Amino acid sequence: MRSDRAVLLLGSVILVAACGNDAPPTTPTPAPAAFVRVDIEGPTMHYLGPVGETLQLRAIATMSDGSRPDVTNEAAWSVTDPRVLTVSARGLVTALAEGGTTVTAGYRERAGVTNVLVAPEYGPRFPVTGVVRDAAQGTPLVGADLRSANSADQPFLAVTDGNGYFDLGSLAGRATFVVGKLGYADRTIALPGVLSPTSLDVRLDPNPGSYIERRLTSGWDRYDGSDDAKTIHISTRAGGVFDAEVRSSTCDYNGTLGLSARSGDATFDGRPSYCYGRVRFVVPASDVELTIRGHKTSNFDLTYRESR
Repeated sequence: MRSDRAVLLLGSVILVAACGNDAPPTTPTPAPAAFVRVDIEGPTMHYLGPVGETLQLRAIATMSDGSRPDVTNEAAWSVTDPRVLTVSARGLVTALAEGGTTVTAGYRERAGVTNVLVAPEYGPRFPVTGVVRDAAQGTPLVGADLRSANSADQPFLAVTDGNGYFDLGSLAGRATFVVGKLGYADRTIALPGVLSPTSLDVRLDPNPGSYIERRLTSGWDRYDGSDDAKTIHISTRAGGVFDAEVRSSTCDYNGTLGLSARSGDATFDGRPSYCYGRVRFVVPASDVELTIRGHKTSNFDLTYRESR
């Protein structure tokens, strides 16, 4: 009887031990992903348009498990040349001046770097329109020229219509141009940054005094595409404003047309273009010598105003 009881007790112990061995094995906790590097998202060169434009940069970390968390707000941002742009603590870049520099995002003793170029031609474009008026009378000026102040090769931008209206199309960033009309003083318009649709009201001051307007239509003695020149002598009243322009109907973008003047010991050089030239000055002596120079132009119309 004792023997049976011992056998039963031994079986119970074995059963309990066997049940204990059926417990599931524990799964080890994976190690956290290691930080590999940080990059500034996007191309290696970012472009900003006019001064004042902003750009939001993002810092992206790469982890050993392939994940890429956004660490923009945790990164330490800096700029190499703070004269060109600024960068905020959260990666917002603001253009201050034209030029190029680098922006760095530091994170966990690593750094991501990108290049930023501030250049108006890469900025958003907006329409620029307006009207040109007589500053004294307020009346619209027909046929006023708008010329680029930055291009000697092709300066013409627009000519005002019968209502004095002009349309320069869409411009980006900074724009500087000259508005002129025979009988009026030129005016330079400088737009520091075209950041929205822009409408201009340009007023030109008329030449002082009373004037006689004269016109001469002529051409070169020969035309073979080479440089030609013609000189005209005019007797006028000293002390008045002499205003002259020359135009050609045969405009060649590879050619030029210019107008210069000499009076007494003074020389006055007008700015040439491919089919237009103008010179305006106070006459120091009664004799004026006008010289018209053309390259790849066959004819010209000279119009000038002299004081009565």
